[in-house]
Amino acid sequence: SAGARTGRPMRASVTLCGLGLLLAPTTTSGVEWSAALQSALSTLSAQDADAATQAAAYTAADDVSASNAALVNLGGGQFLRGHVDSDTGARRFMGIPFATPPIGELRWRAPRPVESWMGVREAVRLSDSCMQSDNFFTVGTDISEDCLYLNVFTPAETTEGPLPVMVFFYGGSWNQGSAMNLLYWGGNLVATAESSGNPIILVTVNYRLNGFGFLGADAMREPDDGSSPYGDEGSTGNR
Repeated sequence: SAGARTGRPMRASVTLCGLGLLLAPTTTSGVEWSAALQSALSTLSAQDADAATQAAAYTAADDVSASNAALVNLGGGQFLRGHVDSDTGARRFMGIPFATPPIGELRWRAPRPVESWMGVREAVRLSDSCMQSDNFFTVGTDISEDCLYLNVFTPAETTEGPLPVMVFFYGGSWNQGSAMNLLYWGGNLVATAESSGNPIILVTVNYRLNGFGFLGADAMREPDDGSSPYGDEGSTGNR
């Protein structure tokens, strides 16, 4: 369930290494050890608090009502129902699919167009993060191969003309990261830009990681008979 994945053992190890505890010299005093350990535990407590806040974002749908819902008409009978951020006033549309889920026969394949829908699609819950080991980015989220979703944050006030669109792809050395982590929560940025008189629309995007998105080999390149499912690039996923 959302929020259940805390990754505490790995985060504890990373935190302790960062403080020098796992590589501490033998001359380190007990007082120094105690102070450093207390600092590490405080860091973990803060991260767990972040996880609880992150989990709340997953259940935002439970708090959506007629007064704080944000409905967008995409045309052709398609609508997105999002949520107005109670803290910033920014409108957020979460977990919007931009490709067919890359599962089953579509694993490792180039993304396929997403199927359209009719009527109102709920966009009030974050999606899963893409497949990766437990790390800071997965705190408070689940991971899944079905992860090709994006989030859109728009200003509280509408404008007559178009706005600049900022599209953000997270880092993480190609093997970790998530647009669903509070580290990249866009409401504050959009609200700040609006208050400064320079409103923007922010889009944060998930993409496949590790071998699911970046595995490459010459043997995977398109042969003369065109039978390779991986195309001319000879790589998986993110093409």
